[in-house]
Amino acid sequence: MNVDSLLHRWPHTTGALWCAAALVVSIVLACAVRRVRSHRSYQRDPLRVFSQQDKATVSAWCGGRCEHKPLLLPRCRARGTAGDHLVPHSKGGPTTLENLQMLCTRHNLRKSNKTPSRLYLYRLAARRHAYFPDGQPRLPRR
Repeated sequence: MNVDSLLHRWPHTTGALWCAAALVVSIVLACAVRRVRSHRSYQRDPLRVFSQQDKATVSAWCGGRCEHKPLLLPRCRARGTAGDHLVPHSKGGPTTLENLQMLCTRHNLRKSNKTPSRLYLYRLAARRHAYFPDGQPRLPRR
């Protein structure tokens, strides 16, 4: 390669380098912002455990079945359910009926303390429209 061919390629090379550098910087900043957001302190509800009456109420509304439904598969058919915070208590989720989700042991352990995505919450609210009573909030407020 001679000098003329390198100089001819130089503008295209620097543009690609700038694009790559901008991409790397944006990824690093996005990770830093996510890390800062994930370490926020939350105002926790002093009540940690759902009452038996609340669990029995929501369990009766959902037919005693697990409320988890994968994106492409039918709703879980498991009958042995436990009350779980939809928005985790460790992340500021209230101990209220609309934040109570009935999950089988497998899905409860899989969820752990993760906050569900907006798509999951939207789909859950749409499903709850069929079996939650009218006037009852279907999801916790953010």
